[in-house]
Amino acid sequence: MVHASHRRSRRGLLRQRRRLPHSLFAMGTGRQARLVFLHGGFAHAHWWDFIAPFFAEDYSVVAIDLSGMGDSSQRAEYSGEIFATEVIGVCSALGFVGPPVMVGHSFGGFVALKAAAIMERSLRES
Repeated sequence: MVHASHRRSRRGLLRQRRRLPHSLFAMGTGRQARLVFLHGGFAHAHWWDFIAPFFAEDYSVVAIDLSGMGDSSQRAEYSGEIFATEVIGVCSALGFVGPPVMVGHSFGGFVALKAAAIMERSLRES
């Protein structure tokens, strides 16, 4: 499924298309630092519209619609592990190298913790 992502420039919002199973928006020019915003339960990525632009000069900013929420597709089953691996998969698909900085609100904080634990395990194993 193709979902729209957004890149904010000083001239406004530019729409781009990516082949990812999740809806997301991305902005910023930061090449080294990656910042991932994760929304609360039954919300959507655009909850971060008010604050994400403030980080766009120093970070590559991404906000993800977690599966079953926002504009992302639904799945038959959900778990913390599934949400966390989805976040890791989106980061990988976007070319993020190493663990990103994750900011989660409520349920998004739980997903960020699970994703960090999985990333930490994979770093130890490599």
